[in-house]
Amino acid sequence: MPTQSGLTQKALERAIENDELILYYQPKVRLVDGKVIGAEALVRWNVGAGDIIPPSVFIPLAESSGLLHDITVNLLNQVVNASDTLRKQGFELALSMNVAPNDLQSHTISENIASYLSKQAIRPSDLQIEITESAVMGNFDKIREDINRLSEMGIDVLMDDFGTGYSSIDRLSQLPFSALKLDQGVVKRMGTSQQSLNVVKASIS
Repeated sequence: MPTQSGLTQKALERAIENDELILYYQPKVRLVDGKVIGAEALVRWNVGAGDIIPPSVFIPLAESSGLLHDITVNLLNQVVNASDTLRKQGFELALSMNVAPNDLQSHTISENIASYLSKQAIRPSDLQIEITESAVMGNFDKIREDINRLSEMGIDVLMDDFGTGYSSIDRLSQLPFSALKLDQGVVKRMGTSQQSLNVVKASIS
């Protein structure tokens, strides 16, 4: 599998231009009845010949080269198109995608979403925005305005990787999150760790 050291900024730029960055959708299943209620968009780099590069390899390059913004805008467009296709096929599913703090701070994502909403390309219930706990708490004052703006549009904002230890209850209470997505490490440890179990119970409560 290719490593970050084997990738270049030029190759990533070509990948964006040639639509090689594609989304796979991981279903979100409601445990009480097994119904699929949505899906999370996960980006992969399809380099051809059956080779797929995971985001853990190319996202650090995207961040260091300043290309992450372009990728996020491209992926948002893909999510909107996928949502439109699903809706036309009779599926009512909310699609979620991760965004970086810089895209919130610059208002790029909220402005693009506002444009899609005004053109009726999507409905607020079609889209969810996810941002990791560490990113939220590390950029709290800079991104709070845009998180509030998205919420006012009717867009659900989800905190991803919740439980990794960055949040304070005071700050958490100041942001309009629709859901907290527990960090998988906390979930995996709850069978053997009382502390992890307490975090899970408190989060559900």
